Amino acid sequence: MNYLLDTLEQTPVKQTEPTLTEMTEKAIKILKKNKQGFFLLVESSNIDKAHHIGVAAKALRETLQLDDAITSALALTDAEDTLIITTADHAHTMTMAGYPQRGNPILGKKITININNNLFNVNSNKFVFFYFQL
Repeated sequence: MNYLLDTLEQTPVKQTEPTLTEMTEKAIKILKKNKQGFFLLVESSNIDKAHHIGVAAKALRETLQLDDAITSALALTDAEDTLIITTADHAHTMTMAGYPQRGNPILGKKITININNNLFNVNSNKFVFFYFQL
């Protein structure tokens, strides 16, 4: 699947794939027809992929997409007979540090320079760093 952030940044937005939320909703609507119940596993692998390439904006946006999918799953199921577990098979470290001014984008959306894999915002004397440990 493509990163949702890449799809949203296209002009005009051309969504050629369903979102994680749309796939979750469709799966639940189909599986709810089974009178014996069902098991559904929903995975947001793009969070991990974005961490591996060190792109915080994509990792964060995919995390929000997973949150939307969980919210939809909760709305489409009954808490009396549904168990929803959210977990990760492993994790990555992502630390945000620095002293940005209020309103300063933290995801590298301004002109930046790269020094030893750290991005510096050249429009401000306040910097934000995203550190990834892979």
